[in-house]
Amino acid sequence: MRESLRTRGELPPRSAWRRHRTAQRNAYLNTRYGYQLIPAAARVPRWLSTDRRQRWDKHVAFLRYPGRGARLLDVGCGNGRFLMQMRAVGWEVCGVEPDPKSAAQAAAAGLDVRTGLLPDASLPGEHFDAVTLSHVIEHLHKPIETLHECRRILKPGGTISIATPNLGGQGHHVFGPDWFALDPPRHLVLFTPDSLRQALQMAGFEPEAALRPRVAAKDIFRRSMHVRNGSDPMSERPALPFATRLKAVWLAQAAHRATRARAEAGEELVLLARRPLSS
Repeated sequence: MRESLRTRGELPPRSAWRRHRTAQRNAYLNTRYGYQLIPAAARVPRWLSTDRRQRWDKHVAFLRYPGRGARLLDVGCGNGRFLMQMRAVGWEVCGVEPDPKSAAQAAAAGLDVRTGLLPDASLPGEHFDAVTLSHVIEHLHKPIETLHECRRILKPGGTISIATPNLGGQGHHVFGPDWFALDPPRHLVLFTPDSLRQALQMAGFEPEAALRPRVAAKDIFRRSMHVRNGSDPMSERPALPFATRLKAVWLAQAAHRATRARAEAGEELVLLARRPLSS
């Protein structure tokens, strides 16, 4: 049975234009990832901008839909926004969140969220079809331990989807110690494409050969310019000089071209891996 947005708890858009865009998005997700969403356009648009394609891919964390009853765990789920998105497209969802206030917000929205770290959540083994960690692994003191726990709770053949800053990308090469995504002391461990694959293999996963493309340099480069200028990259005050802003835009555009040619050059690593069927 196909799932409507209304039956899954996502309110339908009010304007005709937004309804049209939602139908296009649903057609894309149905075709590319096996979802069964309605309303859906008769066909995927022939031309999609990079931004829109990325937005729709990110909406489901690049995950294929296994079918009704599929279970997803989001590690570091925050206030549950992503969980609500995934529930709306058909998943049964659960989250783990170390911040009590954020976990309480998610629980107040009717989500199953455990407060604390994943290794302490006592989740059942071989229970989930997918696990997501979106900009979480870089904050962990023991990332390999968490990956081992992700493998334990995934069903054989289940998928883990990880997004994290790319230490091997253009931004770190251009800005060095001023690269915003270094973000000390919050970011404890940063990965290159090879080291993330190695970490997943150490935990017993089979990583995909290719990264999922993410063109996302514009904001990171602007904030990195603030770090280099000695201003606060979060408040962005005082404003950067006009020539410096132009330079940040020019550098970001060059980084986007490099990322389109080679995903390993991007600011963000997005890598999927599978728990082997035989273990």
